[in-house]
Amino acid sequence: GMDVEALPLYWPEGVSQNGRDWVLENITAGHVNNLMGEVALFAPLGNWDELVLESLDGTFTFTGVDAHYLRPMPPVVGVDGTATFSPQGLVIEMQGGASGDIVLGSGTLDITGLNAKDQVLAVEFTANGPLPSVFSLLNHPRVALIDKLGLNTEGAVGGVSARARFAFPLLADLTFDEMDVSAQGDLTDTGLIKVLLGQDVTGANVKL
Repeated sequence: GMDVEALPLYWPEGVSQNGRDWVLENITAGHVNNLMGEVALFAPLGNWDELVLESLDGTFTFTGVDAHYLRPMPPVVGVDGTATFSPQGLVIEMQGGASGDIVLGSGTLDITGLNAKDQVLAVEFTANGPLPSVFSLLNHPRVALIDKLGLNTEGAVGGVSARARFAFPLLADLTFDEMDVSAQGDLTDTGLIKVLLGQDVTGANVKL
């Protein structure tokens, strides 16, 4: 096994550069185990500037990973899971972890197009936590989902079990219009002030 800090030694420059840059920048701690794979590269006429990824296949497991999925939103920490990679992409099955007092269940992170100029990332996960914390995360300025729904979340109380999904191209200058963002949740013992037609909600179970 190895610490994630050693990944640059095993993922060469020029091979799926956008995906490499994202992983090395956003996977900031943890341990990689059971790395097994096969890579074939081709440099036409020995020209390394034209390096072509012919095949990239393998699997690995990881423990205690800290990851930024959409900066500057808070990272998830302490994630375990497995990963499978191929010329088409990298699929990571995640289990556990947390973001603040929000506890993660399971999730999938999928980077497609490793053999193309540009890659697309999609991440989907389940989470449980206090309603105010989940609202705060979903209304982070990076996505502002709650504001877009026009909900008044001031004084919110209760708990929530939620599923969220983000999908976007791996671009340094990514804009919100280039992102696909969605979330749904089951709220329990909910208290909301003037959330609908000026009316309060107390002690309710709500689907959002």
